[in-house]
Amino acid sequence: MYAVGVTPGRAAELGIDLRTAGYDLAATARAAVEADDRGRVELYADRSRGLLIGAAAAGLHAEEWMSEIALAIRAETPLGLLADVVHAFPTYGESVEAPLRELAGPLAAPEEEAR
Repeated sequence: MYAVGVTPGRAAELGIDLRTAGYDLAATARAAVEADDRGRVELYADRSRGLLIGAAAAGLHAEEWMSEIALAIRAETPLGLLADVVHAFPTYGESVEAPLRELAGPLAAPEEEAR
């Protein structure tokens, strides 16, 4: 188990407009290689700032493949930039790619959503 940053409950307390995206580890090639498809990753973004603010993951060695997420939160790396990162294959780390793209899409241009 791995968790970093703001939880959805804390985000609600702080009045943060939270957007969540997740991914099942079973969908990664690494899960097939390891014959272990248990686990999930959840990413939490502040919609108004376009930044990742929290994450949680359960799965084999999550503390190792989620370290980049801790750095991204601390460095306040824009979601659009994070969504462009390509991960080694086959790794569980690739499980953050789809949720990052999902979060970056609507957050990249909030003024577009208002139209």
